[in-house]
Amino acid sequence: MTEAKSGAGQPAAGRLGVVLYTQTFKIDGSVAPSAPHEAILKTGAGPLIVYECKVYDRLQKDKFVFGVSRMEVLVEAVEVILPRDAITKEGVF
Repeated sequence: MTEAKSGAGQPAAGRLGVVLYTQTFKIDGSVAPSAPHEAILKTGAGPLIVYECKVYDRLQKDKFVFGVSRMEVLVEAVEVILPRDAITKEGVF
């Protein structure tokens, strides 16, 4: 079984393109919400699975660090999560 790749930076079907901010990293990827209209970050929900990630170091002016197809992020470590559409090159709306 192979994992389907999303093309041109678009999230795979059913996934939501997001940008996660932790204290030291910015993670650009996509998540699969557990149900429509349900909060992605639920208290005590365990790790959040993020797909097709690009990780940036916030302490070095968002310098690219690495990319990975799937990673787990502790919900407690996430400070802010925004839809990718809300992010611009200049910053956050």
